[in-house]
Order: sequence, then C-alpha cells, then structure tokens
Amino acid sequence: MERFRGDCDKLSGMRHLRTFIFATSLLTFSTTSASAERNTFENPENPSFRAAVAAWLDDDDTSSLPALSVLARSGIQAAGLLLDRIEATDRAYSDYVWSLTRDQRLEIYRPSSANGIFQPGWIETWAGRGSAFAQSLDASLRYGVNLAGLRKLTNLGETHATEHLVRKIGVDGTQDDRRAAARIIGPDAENAPFLLAFLAGNQSETTGRNALAVMTGQPVSAFDKETTIAAEFADIGFQAGSANVPFKSSNRYYASVARWVLSAPAPKPMGDLCRRHCQEDQRRACAVTALGLVGGYYEAIRFDSPLEAIIPQTTFAESRRARNMALRQMRAAITEAGDDALPEDELKGRSLCLAAALEKLKKPD
Repeated sequence: MERFRGDCDKLSGMRHLRTFIFATSLLTFSTTSASAERNTFENPENPSFRAAVAAWLDDDDTSSLPALSVLARSGIQAAGLLLDRIEATDRAYSDYVWSLTRDQRLEIYRPSSANGIFQPGWIETWAGRGSAFAQSLDASLRYGVNLAGLRKLTNLGETHATEHLVRKIGVDGTQDDRRAAARIIGPDAENAPFLLAFLAGNQSETTGRNALAVMTGQPVSAFDKETTIAAEFADIGFQAGSANVPFKSSNRYYASVARWVLSAPAPKPMGDLCRRHCQEDQRRACAVTALGLVGGYYEAIRFDSPLEAIIPQTTFAESRRARNMALRQMRAAITEAGDDALPEDELKGRSLCLAAALEKLKKPD
C-alpha cells in the first residue's frame, strides 16, 4: 500500500526546469520577473566568493565551507545566505562535514556559535539587518500552511525551496488551500503530483500513481498487480525493502521508469552517474536501481540548488556535488537502513556498475 507522509524527507512533486542561459560567468543572476527582488542584495562578484562556490560545486567541502564562513563574517551577504541554505538542504554529508564536532559545524554555518544551536542563522540575521531578499526568504521558509510564503518563494524564483510548504499544504491544508497552492506552483511543477493526489482524494490519483504518470508521460488508469507494484516503486523506491516492492525488468513500466531517470531534467545527477559509470546496455538497470536506492520519485527530484539566486538549478544539477550527493544518499540507504537495506549481493545483481561506483565513493568521480 502506498505511503502518504506528511513530514520529514520523503515528499515533493513534479517540475520542468527553467532554461538558464549563461553567456559569461557561473554565477550570473537570473533575469526573470523575480530578478528585481533577487538583486536587493549585492551581486556576488567577489573573486574569493566565486572560487568558494566553484569549490563547493566540485564537492570540496574542506576548502569551500570554511571560505564561505570567513566571507560571510566579513559582510558578504550572499555567502551567509548560501551557507544557511547549504546547512538546511544538504541531504548527504561529505566525510568532511561528518568529521566536524557540533561546535565546529556551528562555527562554520552560523554567524556566531555563542548560543549553540539556538544561534540564528544567516538568513534571519540579514533579515534583521533590513535585507529585503533575506526578509522574504525568512518569512517564506517558516513551516506551517503558508500560502503567502509559497507565493513569495515562487515569485523570488526559488521554486526548489518550496517543497516543505507544498508538503505541509498537501497534508494539513484545506481543499481551498490545496487548490490555491496548485494555482501558485502550476500543473508542471515537480511538486504537483503530491499536491494533486491529496487534492483528488481518491485511489485513482495517489502519490505513487501520479509519480508513475510523470515517468510514463501518460495517466495511469490500470489497477492490476504490475501497475500497483510500479506505482509503489515510483512512490518510495526501496524504502520498504526491495522484497516488499518487487519491481523487476519484466514489469511493463520498467523501461519508462528507466528512461525518465536517464533523460528527465529532475533526476539528472542520477542519470549522469549511470552514463559515467555504466556501459550503454547497463544503464537502464543502473537507473532503476539508483531510483530505488534514493527512495523513489519524491526523493529523486530533490537534488536541488540550495539557493537559485546564486547557483541556478541547471548549474547545480550538472555538478560533481550533485552526483556525489546522489551517490552518498544511495550508500546511506545501503549502510544505514537496517532491515530494509538492499543487500550487497542483490545490489550487484541489479546493477554491477552502480555497485562499483558506490564502492569508489570516496574517490573523485
């Protein structure tokens, strides 16, 4: 039976990535209708800041995070806001971050470590200093049924930061709230299938069936066993253990699911991993196995830029950071999931090339 989760890390929805054109620098700001509000904080042209962001995108936390911390404390607002969002959105810590003590983490991520975990972050700090952009972020990133915050984040262009708001509205909002949220994010948003499942409130449109519809490119109307298994896999992957979700290559939806992982913009880090580490005839199995390990559609779409005003989503999705974050999350699913873990021998049986990539996780990709 498909799971409906109202909190923690499982849920998000569907989106088409916007196209960004970069004629010059990595950190050029978007010129969408939200650009005026975005540019209420300084354009981060500082060479040290640009170098720190480039190092972070290259998955080098050892040099990038301390550098961003120094820059933030020197008064560069963009460095502080980015650090705040990195702390909030990092889904799979690097070995460097795991090695830090709590005080060391606070020293890096917060303006001050004097008050421990209760020390406000950089977004709240800059909001208190009068930054309009930080004030917008601060107001919209608060939890609860927050339609105003959802609208504000969407207008800012920070669509990948809306997940927690859409999730909360889907689970705890009224039908009017859900309809309003659906209008704000639009039918093509990645968040949409989750929200629309709760809006529909019937067994024809569940989170899993809606996710499967995105992957296949057409509505899912059947209710046979193969469809039920495929929808469950699309919904949660191997979160309940591979034995409980027996999605195999003989399933008629298998090819469509693999094709989505390998070609859609949202799961690009996973698709790139399979292209880098697997021969062409092995990539379909790699794609499906990767999707299962990260936890299904609603996890695969969450490899997001921490702050799109600074790092456009397309830039992040193509980075080593995104690929290694996906690998680290897959490795965690194997090593930390207890009884639900995918056994190593089964992993190798499903995708030997992905298993080899996970073994080499600590080496540059």
